[in-house]
Amino acid sequence: MKKQCECCYKRFEVVRNTDVPLNPDLTAPQDHIYCPWCGAENGTVEKGSLVKTEKCNAECEF
Repeated sequence: MKKQCECCYKRFEVVRNTDVPLNPDLTAPQDHIYCPWCGAENGTVEKGSLVKTEKCNAECEF
């Protein structure tokens, strides 16, 4: 999924392991997403589902 950093506003892609089910329980363990540009925290995903974050180039579309 594509995100825009809440801190530096640069775009990046979050690569998720789709084998890990989405969990509607807000108290479930989470992995934090960090911007690959500036390192700022940008939300969370299900624990164990975050594969990597990749910087998007200027042509990166949402």
